[in-house]
Amino acid sequence: MIDKDLQYALDNGIIDSTSIQSIIEMTRRKELLDRHPYKMWESADGKWHTYLPDKEKGRVPRKRNSQKELEDVIVNYWREQEENPRIDELFKEWNDSQLENGYIKINTALRNESLFKRHFIEFGKNRIKNVSIDMWVEFLEAQIPKFNLTAKSFSGLRTVTRGIIKLAKRKKLINFNVQDLDSELIIPKKGFFKRHKKDWEEVYNVDETALIMEYCKDNPDIWSSCIELIFVTGLRVGEAIALKHDDIDPVHMVISVHATESRRKDENGIIRTFIQDSTKTESGFRLVVVPKQFQSLLTRLWERSKDTEYVFEYKGKRIHSNAIRKKLARICEHVGVPYKSPHKIRKTYCSILFDNQLSSSFIINQMGHTSISTSEIFYHKNRTPVGEKVELVSQIEEFANV
Repeated sequence: MIDKDLQYALDNGIIDSTSIQSIIEMTRRKELLDRHPYKMWESADGKWHTYLPDKEKGRVPRKRNSQKELEDVIVNYWREQEENPRIDELFKEWNDSQLENGYIKINTALRNESLFKRHFIEFGKNRIKNVSIDMWVEFLEAQIPKFNLTAKSFSGLRTVTRGIIKLAKRKKLINFNVQDLDSELIIPKKGFFKRHKKDWEEVYNVDETALIMEYCKDNPDIWSSCIELIFVTGLRVGEAIALKHDDIDPVHMVISVHATESRRKDENGIIRTFIQDSTKTESGFRLVVVPKQFQSLLTRLWERSKDTEYVFEYKGKRIHSNAIRKKLARICEHVGVPYKSPHKIRKTYCSILFDNQLSSSFIINQMGHTSISTSEIFYHKNRTPVGEKVELVSQIEEFANV
C-alpha cells in the first residue's frame, strides 16, 4: 500500500511517477552495492578495481575506467544473481532449506549433493531463465543411457530436479511447473538399466559366516565384539554403536534398541557424527532377543561398559560406525572372504530367520521393519554355498536313478 504522504504528493503534482521510479532504482542500486563483499579501489593509472565472486576460482578481478562503470558491473552482477540465478545456486538453496526445516535428514541432503555433482556438473552452471522446458527434458532423458540409470536411480535425480523447478517457480523465475515437465518426459520402462545383484553379493553364506564368527570369537576386541553382536542380532551398525550399559540385559538375553548414530553439519558446515535418541524408523524402537549361546558375549559387553557411557568405546571415546566397517574389511581379508558391508550382515541375519521358518511377527520385531514384505523382498537371500547346492541336487532320487 502507498504511504499517505506519498499518495498526497502524487495527487497534488508535487512528485510524479517517473521521479518515484528513479528513487526506487537509486535505492535498489545502493542495496546491491552494499551487498558486494569486495572493496573498490582506484589504481595509480586511474582505473577502478574490484572482484566478483566465481564458482570455480573463488573470485575474479574486474576493472573499469571510472567508478560508475565499475559500479554498473557490480550492480548488473548482483541483479542477475537475484533475477536469474544459476541452477546450482537454486539447488543449494533448496537442499539447505529442506535440511534446516527438518523435511530431510543429513544423509539425504548429502546424497542429494552427491547426485547433483554427478549429473549437474555442467548443466548446473546454466542460469535458470536461460533453460527452457525442452532443455530440461533433453537433459533428464540423456542421463539414463549416459549413466545406465535404474528406475530407482532416476527417481532420485527426478526428486532433485523437481525441488529446483518448484523453488524457481515459487520465485517466479520460470513460467512452467513440475507437472509440465513430467508431461513432456517420455521414458519407456524398458529404457532403464536393470541391475541384478547375485544373492552371494548380498549376504554372507554359511561358510563365510562361520569363518568371520570364529575370528571374532578368537580375537574378542571391542570392534570384533561389535561385529559378532551384529551377526547374532541383526542390529544396524549405527544402532549397535549407540548401545549403552543399561540397554543390555545378559540375564534375560535381550537388548533395548532406541538410538542410532546420525550425522549433521556444525556451524562451520563440517559433517559431525552424533547419537540421536531415536532409530531410523518408528518401528526401530524394539527389544531384540539374543541366542543363549552368546550369553558370554552379552555378559562381557555388559561388564566392560559399567564405567563407560557407551558399550563400544576405545580409550574413553565412542567408536564410530566407519571403524566397524574398516574392521570388518580387515577380518574378511584375513580369513579370505569377499568383503560385504555391515548392512549385508543384517541381511544375512534376516535370511537365517526366514530359513528357520520363524513367525512373521518375530522377524519384523527383530529387524525393526514395518511389514514382513520388506524383510521378505529386500532381505531374504539364499545363503547356501555352491558346493552344498551341488550335494542337495545330487540327492534328488530322480537324478540318482537316471
